[in-house]
Amino acid sequence: PHLHPKSDIWQRLLSRKQIGIYNAHWLRKESNRLEGTLPIWNRNPFVTTDSLVKRLTGIWLSPGERQDFKEISILVMEEGLLCVGNLRDHTVIIPAQSISKFGLNGDLIQQIGERAILEPNWGIKKFDLSRELIEPCYFEFAYGGRKARFLF
Repeated sequence: PHLHPKSDIWQRLLSRKQIGIYNAHWLRKESNRLEGTLPIWNRNPFVTTDSLVKRLTGIWLSPGERQDFKEISILVMEEGLLCVGNLRDHTVIIPAQSISKFGLNGDLIQQIGERAILEPNWGIKKFDLSRELIEPCYFEFAYGGRKARFLF
């Protein structure tokens, strides 16, 4: 059917956004594992679409990527590990349940994470989220009014 320029296509696709991001992430991960010597754009030029969507919808991290907030740095690692490090010369407290787990439909499944005290100058806390990976999902880490989403 013909879509009018002012149609509600964005609203109809919004609920599928997370599924698309997850699928593109999975495809890139598997493609890198099986054919890592070829550049991704030579294997599948459409697999980077999720990167554009991520830029439009906020901070999204993949394994190996780091994001610095005001006082802390988070690093998403392989195998379900999230590392949070203190960038300051004073103690930083990470509140309990700073990590949220979402289904691919965008619904909150649960909040995760115990309270953590990070010692000055790179005190580190590792959150093991590997048990949460039994179903397709994404996570969001929130601290000091900022948020970053990530996939494993």
